[in-house]
Amino acid sequence: MRRQNSEKRSLSLDDLAMAATYIYSVAGIRKEVVAMSLNAFDPRVREVFVTTAERLRVEGRLEGRLEAQREVVLMMLELKFGPLAPVQSEAVRFATGEELDFWLHRILDARQIDDVLVA
Repeated sequence: MRRQNSEKRSLSLDDLAMAATYIYSVAGIRKEVVAMSLNAFDPRVREVFVTTAERLRVEGRLEGRLEAQREVVLMMLELKFGPLAPVQSEAVRFATGEELDFWLHRILDARQIDDVLVA
């Protein structure tokens, strides 16, 4: 159902940030195309899109580092203790950065895998 003109509301900066997140991460529209289109808008709109793009880049870099750290932990555990049980592999794949750091410090001195993964 279409809204009547009298029912239209203006977009908030949060609405714009949500739209920017969609455009950058879901729709896959290149940032250069978005940047050219934003020249016609208020500077606040451009700022929301630029801030959102930067936030997504930072989040992507952090997630990439976390994934690499997970792979290192898995590799080290397998090299030291042999093939992991599925539950152990899953624990590493869903571990937080803090858990991974903790486990990395314990791997070298551990005698068995439970010395690493069990607190």
